[in-house]
Amino acid sequence: MNIDRIGGVGPIYGPKKPGKVNNVEPATSKQDKIEISEEARIQNLLNIIKETSKIEDPERTKRINDIKEKLKQGFYDKIDDEILKKVADNLYDNSQEILSGVLKNIPQK
Repeated sequence: MNIDRIGGVGPIYGPKKPGKVNNVEPATSKQDKIEISEEARIQNLLNIIKETSKIEDPERTKRINDIKEKLKQGFYDKIDDEILKKVADNLYDNSQEILSGVLKNIPQK
């Protein structure tokens, strides 16, 4: 018996080569923006100050306890105006240093 082919099997095709890509317009470059409200900035500042105040410093604790003891004994009851001015200046300078350090950690607009 003889069986003839009908149409036959075509040639074996290899992998196709990629065709040319038509020029596609690049997507518009939109950038995400983050807007932080003033209230959120203030809250962040307060949170940073709160966390900073939780840091335990044995030297600071000792100094605070010494000052509390002197307050109980009346050591600070009679202080010159000159000494008070120096203390106030030191407090102001220290608070400015702390504030500038905290402000560095706040994200800017």
